[in-house]
Amino acid sequence: MRVTTGTRWPVLCVALAMTPTLTARADDMMRAPEATAEANAATTHAAFGSGCAIGPRGGMCADTIWPPTGLGTPLPVTSGTVVRVTFSRPVSVQNARLGGNDAPFAAESPSVWRFTAPAQLGDGLLAVFTLWRTDDWHGDQMYAIPLRAAAALVRVRGAQATVETRAPGRLRLVLLRRGRVARARTFTVPGAARRAYRLPAAPGAHLRVTFVPMSGGTLVLRA
Repeated sequence: MRVTTGTRWPVLCVALAMTPTLTARADDMMRAPEATAEANAATTHAAFGSGCAIGPRGGMCADTIWPPTGLGTPLPVTSGTVVRVTFSRPVSVQNARLGGNDAPFAAESPSVWRFTAPAQLGDGLLAVFTLWRTDDWHGDQMYAIPLRAAAALVRVRGAQATVETRAPGRLRLVLLRRGRVARARTFTVPGAARRAYRLPAAPGAHLRVTFVPMSGGTLVLRA
């Protein structure tokens, strides 16, 4: 796979001469599979990165800038979140990277693969490297899937925290005084929202805020 950095538009490089006309079936065969990703009740499409397609009479390669254009809506994740990717045709995943770190992956079927988000999101783009084959055509294709933290702390005022949640899960507020819990409460979050959560005041206490989505580990918003 090749990734070309810069600000230029994607460049199409013809590797071998193509036949003058292609039937609709042949046109479909030479295209890499489409892909859709899902995590924590959110869905997005995977954008095409660089790739090649080779057939019996020719082929082509496309080198794209990174990140590629046409990214979908970021999926909400934390460390350990499972991102499930469904391809329109079978593929073989060769590697997956997120922010310079390996992202573990496994096949549920030839067309469905799951990826586990590492602790650091880095640039927030899950890069998936695949091989595919359709009849006489085969190729390699890289996909880009945007990710972001499953929640973000907007502000804290005393025993109140305003939080933007991006997935269903559990938000926990804890008031700590001298290292001991003075007050605590867990709130059930049904989905994406921005709202204020509060506890009864406890003078001299420090507010700790954490969020746990449906899939993934604890995200510490305020320690």
